[in-house]
Amino acid sequence: FVAADVQRSGSIGGKEAVEFLSKSKLPVELLKNIWTVSDQNPKSNSLDRRKFFIAVRLIQLFQNGHKAQNATLAAPEGA
Repeated sequence: FVAADVQRSGSIGGKEAVEFLSKSKLPVELLKNIWTVSDQNPKSNSLDRRKFFIAVRLIQLFQNGHKAQNATLAAPEGA
């Protein structure tokens, strides 16, 4: 999170998120969906530390060919 929060504000906005999350090499449309899922409760158009970790976990799962199975973002067994 520290590497993405270049302004040291405690949250990252869209520009910072694009710069950091695009390093994943996932399609932009998928990253937009991940942003939407991560920016919940409450929606703030930014990612705090908790929301950022959710986004990174979703990226990790997709990079490994998996999808989150439940609210805990657990990978399928054996993954």
